Amino acid sequence: MAPAVGENVRKIDWRKRAKVRHAALHNAARMIQNILLDGAMGRSDAYGPGMRVLEFTANVMAPAKDEQKGYGSSPLMSRIVSDDADPPAPPPAEPTGREPAVIDKDGVPYVEAD
Repeated sequence: MAPAVGENVRKIDWRKRAKVRHAALHNAARMIQNILLDGAMGRSDAYGPGMRVLEFTANVMAPAKDEQKGYGSSPLMSRIVSDDADPPAPPPAEPTGREPAVIDKDGVPYVEAD
């Protein structure tokens, strides 16, 4: 019997439920892979389910209508800062007399033009 909302769950029951959730997720992923593999091998009865999987995936991955267009190339990094966090440190100053990064076979360093 499933515990009621807010009811304390024994640790062993929590672990068991976590294992069941993991197994269910793993089995669902394997099922989708098998559907697509069967379709790729030419089983005509797998074409319909395979197309539904692809359609559903395309709908889930598509940007929402109210989503901004500029963020499609990469995900946004979220920054979580608490109220009592220290302010960010200033960037370190670049050293002026650093060694060259590239040296050719004759030992001549490559220096970028300023």
